[in-house]
Amino acid sequence: MAPPGTGRSWHRDGDDAELVGGSLVVHYQPVVELTSRKVHLVEALARLDVDGVLLAPEHWVPAAEHSGTIDELGCRVLRRAAADVLGTDGDGTAGSVLGVSVNVAPRQLHGPSLLDCVAQLAADGAAVERLCLEITESAVVEDACAMETVHALRSLGCRIAMDDFGTGYSSLHALSELPLDVLKVDRRLVARLPGPKARAVLAFVVDLAGALGLEVVAEGVETPAQLDALLELGYRLGQGYLLGAPAPLASAARHRCG
Repeated sequence: MAPPGTGRSWHRDGDDAELVGGSLVVHYQPVVELTSRKVHLVEALARLDVDGVLLAPEHWVPAAEHSGTIDELGCRVLRRAAADVLGTDGDGTAGSVLGVSVNVAPRQLHGPSLLDCVAQLAADGAAVERLCLEITESAVVEDACAMETVHALRSLGCRIAMDDFGTGYSSLHALSELPLDVLKVDRRLVARLPGPKARAVLAFVVDLAGALGLEVVAEGVETPAQLDALLELGYRLGQGYLLGAPAPLASAARHRCG
């Protein structure tokens, strides 16, 4: 199965996985403090470079899941993020300062590969307490195996974020079952700001997160009007093109001084 629009195929090469004719690139998008605009952490975003064109995950992750290479690719992204940000073998650009979040594909929550990868990072000296793994509600709800993996990951010392919060039918149930640290509010809710219904929903979410002791991040902040509404509602952290586009780490982290 080839990724949509690429015409390429996946194959294994020893202990690695690669897309024929492409290479994996990791860029970082900042999550910033909305008042100071300083970078709170960065999110690692994997892209596939095919002939100079960077393809977003939706164009190749389904193929990687289908072929069974997603565990290897996911671990490669984790190792790269750890090297860049958490101090395993990076150049110190942001080590000891920033945290990093990494998205986890649903299939990675089955089997030992993800747990083994995080455990090895910790053994190698990575500051896994500054690693946040982003999961989606749909990947874990009514999936006992995935739920068990999430609890095991949390026990290794990393943080857990629920991505795209507000889109699942049973999000509130998931909040009571998962060892969460962060809620990332879905960009489709933020896009409706400053409309009154969106304000009401987002006010509920930030109050709920506060009551549960969870950090909350508004995703998809793209306009000054959205930013102003979020600040009025009491949001402290946000992510989106208005605040910083995905870029190599040095560029993504630069806003700390801005």
